[in-house]
Amino acid sequence: MPAFPGQGFSCWNAGTRMAALWGNRYRLRLTASEEWTFSTRVSPFGAGTDYSPGIPFAFRLDSACTHMSAPRSQYPELRPVEIATRTPDQRWVLRDPTGLAQGALVVGETQVFLLSLLDGRRSHRDIRTEFLRATGTFLRPAELEGLLEHLEECGFLQGPAFEARYQRLADAYHAGPYRPLRSPEAFGASPAELPGLLNRILASAALGAGSAVDGQASLLALVAPHLDFPRGAACYGAAYQWLLRLPAGRSPRRVVILGTNHFGRSRSVVATTKDFQTPWGVLRTDQRLIHALEADCGGTLRPFELDHLREHSIELHAVWLHHLLGDGIEIVPFLCPDPNAPQSAGSGDPRGVELREFALALGARLRSDAVPTLLIASADLSHVGGYFGDSRSLDAQFLEEVRRVDAAVLDLVAAGEPEELRHHMLRTQNPTRHCSVGCLYALLTALAPGAHPHRLSYHQAVTPEMQNGVTCAAFAFTQPRSS
Repeated sequence: MPAFPGQGFSCWNAGTRMAALWGNRYRLRLTASEEWTFSTRVSPFGAGTDYSPGIPFAFRLDSACTHMSAPRSQYPELRPVEIATRTPDQRWVLRDPTGLAQGALVVGETQVFLLSLLDGRRSHRDIRTEFLRATGTFLRPAELEGLLEHLEECGFLQGPAFEARYQRLADAYHAGPYRPLRSPEAFGASPAELPGLLNRILASAALGAGSAVDGQASLLALVAPHLDFPRGAACYGAAYQWLLRLPAGRSPRRVVILGTNHFGRSRSVVATTKDFQTPWGVLRTDQRLIHALEADCGGTLRPFELDHLREHSIELHAVWLHHLLGDGIEIVPFLCPDPNAPQSAGSGDPRGVELREFALALGARLRSDAVPTLLIASADLSHVGGYFGDSRSLDAQFLEEVRRVDAAVLDLVAAGEPEELRHHMLRTQNPTRHCSVGCLYALLTALAPGAHPHRLSYHQAVTPEMQNGVTCAAFAFTQPRSS
């Protein structure tokens, strides 16, 4: 069985831009009404293959894809894709995790191998030669060209055609009145039932949230997950109880949300000046603070503002804040890269701002600004199980090992040691795929000296039938009020 380049990689840190081909699962999908087809003779791929010698195979493609006339590279490169699902006939459905490509791809293992050869380093001749060597199948030049044309038209190939597509999407985003909800039905309850769900989450956490902020302390920051609300309920409730319990007149008027850039293009900090739609209207974004920070940093915080369109880590907290604080609150959304990933210079973000520089400027600006402001790090921790490429089952022993890995990270968060956190993740190579090191690092760097941590909750959200485990925690940070 041929090796599939990319197998076993997963992209959890914002700086990582690998195709997310987890374990033995391959994702690539297009919807469709037209097909590009060629007949082939498939050599044995081992047990589980879903194609037999001599059976034609096809890529199904979205007929609405717009033709691009830009010249195509002689070294074609597939953009990152991930597995969405597997069809009843045992084919893989693959999609673009950023949502920038149109439709999806439905493929078998043979096609996955062919797509893995589109790595930007192989010429058309190299691709056909390696495909013949691995499968015994002769792929004619016109057949490869037809495949590449369709992939390009739908936005799955890197190159000028994709950049033109991206620019059109960015222009549409900038022209819109606000950043729209990704999916109004994706919060674990319908819009009408969502307030009840959030209130139940708060009520169930009431006894475990720790001490409320009293008259002698100010609430500076929260750490809470970006899991869906039902799976992250324990930590959402523990964190937002602190906001709910603030004494009268002490609620923030502005909230800076530090999110995780899971699949976007930016390698540096990225903000958006767009207001955020929630199920109950629109929350305003404080554009003034974004512009002030850009001036402080001497660069742009919006190199790839479109990254916010598909990202969920800000949106989930905008929903909570609108529910608890109403229309009077302003938010300031930032997506944070991994502090150990290449950023700014040479990263493809012209004049992009490095994470530490941004966090220091944010902390200084907030301490000199009279607007009462809360910081939130929207942070999940480990991602484990077969769904993410682990060969081990999610049994009690494995989950205890994960808990210990998380505890080492949470100890550094509690100690307020952002640089040690960064070095720790670099030394350990992030063995359980923590996705939110960037926003935790930024929050700790921006916090005022003397901030006092309160550990509120730790939770492992495990879905055994999917072999999917994601962990999270909740923190509050307070500081004595000046007299």
